[in-house]
Amino acid sequence: MSPGLGPNDWPMKEAIDKGVMIKSEIDILMTQTPRPKIIAVSGSNGKSTVVDIIKQTLNHEGYSCRIAGNHDFPAVCLLDHLDDDVWILELSSFQLFYASCFQSDVSVLLNITEDHLDWHRDMECYANAKLKLLAMSNRAVCHHDLVKQYHISHNSLTTFGNDSNADWYINQAFLYRKNQMILETDHMRVKQLNHLAAFAAIDQVGLGQDRSYLYIDSNLPYRCDYRGYINERHWYNDSKATNPAAVCAAIIQIESKLATSESMVVLMGGKAKMGCDYRFDSELFSRVKCVLIYGASSSKIISWIPHNIQTYEFDSLNQAFSYTPDVSQPGDSILFSPACSSFDAYRNYKHRGQHFNDLVDAL
Repeated sequence: MSPGLGPNDWPMKEAIDKGVMIKSEIDILMTQTPRPKIIAVSGSNGKSTVVDIIKQTLNHEGYSCRIAGNHDFPAVCLLDHLDDDVWILELSSFQLFYASCFQSDVSVLLNITEDHLDWHRDMECYANAKLKLLAMSNRAVCHHDLVKQYHISHNSLTTFGNDSNADWYINQAFLYRKNQMILETDHMRVKQLNHLAAFAAIDQVGLGQDRSYLYIDSNLPYRCDYRGYINERHWYNDSKATNPAAVCAAIIQIESKLATSESMVVLMGGKAKMGCDYRFDSELFSRVKCVLIYGASSSKIISWIPHNIQTYEFDSLNQAFSYTPDVSQPGDSILFSPACSSFDAYRNYKHRGQHFNDLVDAL
């Protein structure tokens, strides 16, 4: 079943009510045996980055693998590549909702934050779709906070996170696995938790070598993508941030790079997703000087921002961008992290991201 059809859409609702068996496209992969090892990755944010890191690391070790699913290629395309060593699946909540017999060698659950409530009945339904992935895997990798929040149990569970209670964690610029230091993390730039999840998954599938982790970084565009130091400011393009939780992750990542005297200016805007009702934590915004807001949902976005943070409202990204010199100073970081979909003014997040890059390049 195509994930484009929700469970309350015709004819899906009628089929479900009549007890018709429904399968996701990822179930079709199970019809082929033998098959390559499968690593499946899901989460509200960070999926594409993690599968990219996994692929780069395995390729560096000489393994053949490819990415499919909620990506450039449908999952069923993998059936034409049975000689691969590993299939890497990026999975959405839609695909998991309909899955019935899918089974992976290793599953990775990155995070669960409010999203796609126009498709799912409520947050509980959305979370259950994500959590379903762990039950459909031989080994599971999960963020340590999720284990506590959702009382997750699994016969073979590996955790990653920000503190030493996790199996994989980072402390003072070093990456640890079960309290054993593996490597320094300076080369990982701003996506360290994504690296932890990817490396833990590779370790669990039994193919990784610690030396490989030294050379890998994800360079996918529009994901907290550093554009450079231009006009005495650092510019970051995070156009892929289509929900508030992604903005939170970006702010935390950029804040870790700021010197004591430096601040950041954040640009947000677009069309807010249905059912999205959010309040940013004021402590998270402690290094945010102001927020420049544009687009169809600007009034809604303003309601998300802590009251002590200055906001400015504009009609378009061009106007908001042109105001950045007036509200920043040399050394500051300018973060474009929209928190919304792009469909009020762009074809997709890539189109929006390219527009921001063009504006930076024109400086």
